[in-house]
Amino acid sequence: KRLESVTIYPSIALWGSCVFQSCTSLIEVNLKDGLEKIGKQAFANCLSLSSIVIPHSVTEIGGYAFADCALKKVYCKPTTPPRIIKNSRVFGFVDSNSELEINVPTASLDEYKNHPDWSEYSLILKDGYF
Repeated sequence: KRLESVTIYPSIALWGSCVFQSCTSLIEVNLKDGLEKIGKQAFANCLSLSSIVIPHSVTEIGGYAFADCALKKVYCKPTTPPRIIKNSRVFGFVDSNSELEINVPTASLDEYKNHPDWSEYSLILKDGYF
């Protein structure tokens, strides 16, 4: 049977590197508050993953964590932008023609847009109304 859904519970603070990399049938990932770090390439090449909610508690996202996924929507709930390595392609390659939309808290939109780590995503950051 192919893995289509996974839930990461609050008791797990760090989700390691490459854990679900290339899990092409994965369509749903439920990350619970309490998770602090998402490891590098944790969900890279998950070709069926079209959206993700990053919980409030996340403070760091590893390089290429969601690269080469089918992501269309990211809901990034932390009010302080999580630490990412600049140009680490956390969400893969994006440009002004990208279909990806990263939704962030209304009160934090400017902080995300002006944060040096998030500069490569400034064109696709949106007001998430949360």
